[in-house]
Amino acid sequence: MLRQVESIDERGGELQYLILGADGYIGSYLYKKMMESGLSVIGTSRKKQNKDMIYFDLINKNIDRVINAVTEEEKTAIFCIAESNIDACFMNYKDAYHINVVLTKLAIDSLVKNGFHVIFFSSDNVFNGKEGIYTEASKAEPINAYGKMKRDIEDYLIEYQPDVCIFRLAKVLSLKKERQNLLFDWENRIKQQEISCIRGNVISVVYIEDVYKACIISSYKKWGGVFHIAGNQSYSRKELAEKFCDIIGVKDVKIAEYGIEHFSFKDTRRPLNVSMSNRKFVEKTGFQFMSAENIFRKYVESMNNCKN
Repeated sequence: MLRQVESIDERGGELQYLILGADGYIGSYLYKKMMESGLSVIGTSRKKQNKDMIYFDLINKNIDRVINAVTEEEKTAIFCIAESNIDACFMNYKDAYHINVVLTKLAIDSLVKNGFHVIFFSSDNVFNGKEGIYTEASKAEPINAYGKMKRDIEDYLIEYQPDVCIFRLAKVLSLKKERQNLLFDWENRIKQQEISCIRGNVISVVYIEDVYKACIISSYKKWGGVFHIAGNQSYSRKELAEKFCDIIGVKDVKIAEYGIEHFSFKDTRRPLNVSMSNRKFVEKTGFQFMSAENIFRKYVESMNNCKN
């Protein structure tokens, strides 16, 4: 399957990509990787000063000028725009719902109407966190505001836009030194001598490169429906943190578990066990997701390269 993904990259101009939100955590990686791979890609940004991308803001409803910039008949739009901060969705529910559901519906409807195959990123927060190892057939019963918004847009797409591909993403890990990257957060916490973990929180993780490859595969196959994009194993946060510290060679850091009340969350309704099964995607593609250990090793390599 990796050889197939590489051959798809080499197809170049046969398919044009539109990354909506190409300056975000995931979108920026997809945009840069596609550019480096020689694919035809256009990115959008909310920052008017970003001259390399098309200015687009969901709130301004200026999707038509973005659509008109895509000239190829074969085209895929990857929708990376969302208010993804759980506390922000709780504190500013009305505004967040308007972005994550109302305006997202309108934008995706316009994209589909204009011949785009759409890949939409959803979340493991659509589950209540009581059972874990959720499949695509598991009932979405979100308990926080963010998860409910993702559930609502999922329900709409499944009913009215069934050709849209919905990727429920596990915790996305990368090599980036950014706030959204759990590994960078842990690197900083190690300097403070303690990594605090939510007690009972079990997650799946996925390497950002695997998210990219999954997008390439889906765009080539033009799949619709729901897929879980997640690694093969699930871990408690404490287990993951212990593996991370072991691989980077840190022995003297405290890794502690605390209840939700210990953390300064505004929305304390956090699903605990949000582990997901990737079986559907793996059986359909033969794809092999990178293990957490190998992701950690790559991160260590990037840390060492930064020091040199």
